[in-house]
Amino acid sequence: MSTARSFEQKEFEVLVIGGGLAGMRAALAAAAAGVRTGLMLKGVLGQSGSSAIAGGGLAAVMDVSDVPEDTVDQHFADTLASGDYVNDAELVRELVSQSAGAIRELEDMGARFVRKGDGETEVFLAPAHSHRRSVRVEGGGTAQMIGPLAEYVRAQPVEVMEHTTVLEMLRSDRDRAAGVIAIERERLMLIRTKAIVLASGGAGRIYPLTSNMPESTGDGYAMALRSGLALTGMEFVQFTPTALAYPEELAGTSTGGVLLGLPGTRLWNSRSERFMEKYDPVRKEASTRAILSRAIQTEVVEGRGSPHGGVYLDLTGNPPDVLERLAAPFIKKLEPFGLDIRRQPIEIAPAVHYFMGGVEINPRTETRVLGLYAAGEVAGGVQGSNRLSSNSLSDVNVFGKIAGEQAASYARTHGPYAPWQALAEAARIELDPFHRLDDDDDRAKIQLDEVHTSLKQVMFAHAGLVRDEQSMKRGIEEIARLRGELDALTPLRTADLKQCYELRNMLDVAEAVTRSALYRKESRGAHYRIDYPEKNDERWRVAIRVFGRPGYLEVEERRFSQPAGAA
Repeated sequence: MSTARSFEQKEFEVLVIGGGLAGMRAALAAAAAGVRTGLMLKGVLGQSGSSAIAGGGLAAVMDVSDVPEDTVDQHFADTLASGDYVNDAELVRELVSQSAGAIRELEDMGARFVRKGDGETEVFLAPAHSHRRSVRVEGGGTAQMIGPLAEYVRAQPVEVMEHTTVLEMLRSDRDRAAGVIAIERERLMLIRTKAIVLASGGAGRIYPLTSNMPESTGDGYAMALRSGLALTGMEFVQFTPTALAYPEELAGTSTGGVLLGLPGTRLWNSRSERFMEKYDPVRKEASTRAILSRAIQTEVVEGRGSPHGGVYLDLTGNPPDVLERLAAPFIKKLEPFGLDIRRQPIEIAPAVHYFMGGVEINPRTETRVLGLYAAGEVAGGVQGSNRLSSNSLSDVNVFGKIAGEQAASYARTHGPYAPWQALAEAARIELDPFHRLDDDDDRAKIQLDEVHTSLKQVMFAHAGLVRDEQSMKRGIEEIARLRGELDALTPLRTADLKQCYELRNMLDVAEAVTRSALYRKESRGAHYRIDYPEKNDERWRVAIRVFGRPGYLEVEERRFSQPAGAA
């Protein structure tokens, strides 16, 4: 087979991968430091990544007059408690101490947040927080934050590369980040850079029902593994309890966690029972996402579910003007289907929402590969076993900025670039097993779709909300079988190359999730094992790390020092 490929070449001092809030904040910080910055994303800026469809709440202690008792230390304690003390406490401290300032910076860039009549920022109670500290984007959702921020990015010296997917990261002979192979529609690109920021989000598409965007295929996790890095906490996959189960066209759309914290919110089963009084008598609907998700699944499995495999979320006990302020975009989405949350209950069910695990980083977002940084959902350690509602947008906001600053500092002080010839040879070696040059029509896409469908079924059955040893072992065997099916389809034409790499990434992430979950023989946070239903702090207050060659991943543990205030 001929290997004479044509690449479009580009060069940046800092390349940011991912177009959500973490990616935009990283690109802005790098550009502000005066380095040549590229921002690469699969979709369109302002509409790409899970940030664009998030509920619109950012958790921070904002020093507002009506919640004087709240403190950064209390936010720190709440985050550790929600994560069941397997968070990296240094990362949590960075998050809570920087969140308020980072929100003010968003306002300076044009973001609009809900304010009271006197002009002071209004804060709301999000589930499992001890105080009101969720700052809400005006109008509900994130449109009034992401839209202005995207416009702000376009006005800065940042080259935005839309509809572009990274296939693989490349390292120099000194084991430093050196560049990437990417594809823009059917055009191959070779990009040389001194520093890379991974801000590529999660991997919700390895499961059948997810609130994530279609581009959430775990690319950053898989590329990090193949670069020799460890992933931490991958067993902790958060299911949002409030994803729409009906109508089918909106299945997986999240209603937003803040609605559960409103005093008039109720969850009913098909018998009109307020079932959360049984599962969490104190917090009820304002319980953690993990408890809510398992409660809903239990109601459905035991025959008390709604017609479309969920339960009923009843928001009609809340004032209509409050719902309109907090969930206007969501209300608008439901209008074409004759549904109105102000007047009737809706059907919801758990859907994959967020990966607590990810690439190991330190508070400066550094990985163990020089010049490679990670921020946002692709990075692990901040959220522990269960993320607090509204903490994710704060996470991407804070650490995205830090990653951009650190990458720029590294790029300014480390050089030169890797030689083009060496990068081109590395790209050729990488692509040869997967890519053929002839573009004859074939039916590979149908087969790729079938492998993806099978993978989602495997993950739901063997590594979903409820897990056990024998099931997960079968899941690992099925993932290996599907990897063999994918290998048998390669090499593929250019038109199928993006999907091939995404599917390869999803298989690698699926293995990381399942092996990590198999190793942790207890139940904690979002990880629930029916064969080990209890939490065991004495043995398992540790981080689980997975690393090595996909297909043969290794697992080990790292014990944390006891953080101040831990129970």
